[in-house]
Amino acid sequence: MIFKRLNIYVKISMIWLSVLLSSSCSELIDLKTDDSEPVVVIYGTLSEQEVYQTIRVTLSSPYFEVQSNKPLSNAVVTIQTSNFESIDFEETEEKGVYRTQVPYAAVPGVTYHLSVLIDPQQSGTPQLYEASATMQRPYDVDSISMEVRNLMGFKYYTLNLYAMDAEGPDFYYAYPVINNTLIDNRISRLSVFSDFGFDNQYINGFPIMQFEDYQNEGLDEEDSGYFIVKPGDKITLCISLIDKGYHDFLEQAQNERRGENPFFGGPASNIATNISNGGVGYFAAFCTTKIETQIP
Repeated sequence: MIFKRLNIYVKISMIWLSVLLSSSCSELIDLKTDDSEPVVVIYGTLSEQEVYQTIRVTLSSPYFEVQSNKPLSNAVVTIQTSNFESIDFEETEEKGVYRTQVPYAAVPGVTYHLSVLIDPQQSGTPQLYEASATMQRPYDVDSISMEVRNLMGFKYYTLNLYAMDAEGPDFYYAYPVINNTLIDNRISRLSVFSDFGFDNQYINGFPIMQFEDYQNEGLDEEDSGYFIVKPGDKITLCISLIDKGYHDFLEQAQNERRGENPFFGGPASNIATNISNGGVGYFAAFCTTKIETQIP
């Protein structure tokens, strides 16, 4: 009798489920897929190293086109600092890329105000785009270590961080240099994180990135998101303190690239920006701390 009753409940549940599915899937949804107007995209970072600092200025491409953004030439790019310096940029041979006329090192604590004057549509009326960034302090790291891990017959390595976290919210981004070579500096491959969970505490071996052993079967560095290494490789961790806005920009850009999580999460939102006048992209300033270890 109990099994018979359960069978009836199952049949009733299946009927209700079929009704819900048929009713929820029968309505047609008209999606608007028209391309929006192109916008100016400005991206650049300042470092503490005395190098040619660069700013990239482009025009966004239509949503359904696969080519890169269109470089924008003939922009007037300048930076004014809070200690009353003026820094001029000039366009390089690569269109849309502007660099300082001489090598320049940004200084922690100084605020840099970027101005980009450009006529993106060749309308005869130039538009002014602005952004400000305060140079972050250097990040003090005690040490890093590599830990070997095995999972289902595959060999991985985690890079663990040891450092004291300062009081208050801090935000970080990091990337590896392998055997003195920068393998990939795309935003999607950066490690971006905050001090949530260990604010004002000692970071005792926090894993911040993972590597895959070269002998693993079916290697696909692009799909896994891990860098492929072998024992004896030298790993240089490059890590920086960044402001919350730049952290949000990087994290949201990565989410756009990888897709929404969970799978049925909400629609993608606009990526954070500090560019004025309807522009997108980001302008940031930060120091980079470098520390070495080796794959065991």
